[in-house]
Amino acid sequence: EVDVLITHGPAFGHNDTLPWTREQVGDEELLEAIERIQPKLHICGHIHCGAGTSTIGATRTINVSVVNEDYELANPCRVEEVET
Repeated sequence: EVDVLITHGPAFGHNDTLPWTREQVGDEELLEAIERIQPKLHICGHIHCGAGTSTIGATRTINVSVVNEDYELANPCRVEEVET
């Protein structure tokens, strides 16, 4: 069982859209794994402009990037609670 999954990048279609091209650049295999494993929380970063929250089934997925594409501080740090 997996409660929290932490990856470098986001799953396809979830906080992964590049605003200048509208292209979704997340990982399709990761999306399939999250759908199969169904962790309570998925945390990622990498796509700085994708900071935010979405859901994949019952999984809350969060892109926690704190900097923008110019590596300037743009988003606050987050604290998330997971019910066990």
